[in-house]
Amino acid sequence: MGVAEARRGRDIGAGDVHGLQIRARIHRAGQEVKVRRYEPLTIQRTASRIKAGDDPWLCIREFLDDFYAAEGNPEQQRALLAGRPDLTGNQRFDAYLAALAEHLAVHGDLPVPAWVHEPERFLETWWFPTGFRSLHALALVQSPASFRRRGIFVDETELQRC
Repeated sequence: MGVAEARRGRDIGAGDVHGLQIRARIHRAGQEVKVRRYEPLTIQRTASRIKAGDDPWLCIREFLDDFYAAEGNPEQQRALLAGRPDLTGNQRFDAYLAALAEHLAVHGDLPVPAWVHEPERFLETWWFPTGFRSLHALALVQSPASFRRRGIFVDETELQRC
């Protein structure tokens, strides 16, 4: 539901959508229930969700959505990357999150968080997240430097969102 529908009194969630603060009131049986403010997903919370068993790829996509939604707000983007995430229990995703944070920081002209250089955030064996072997050669060529240096090979569409 959009802002116009919210103005007509329909139920919506609350959030900060591209800088627009949406506040919602839900009326049920004459009672007003306040909806809490949406908090963007940080890299730290992304790791916690992965560790808790959530789908890692869904968590990463949601993090990317929040990071890209903060475009033009370097303070918010820096805050999304700053907190050192706990290890997820999956070495591949620990390395992937470090590569992602480093890549986003470098390309967003943000400070690279110190935690991305920790040894446990690098792989000893190469990893191609795609299940299609036919894409491995493409991934070797297109993978960003922060991913390649950790032994992770992705194609250029990996970090794109709609």
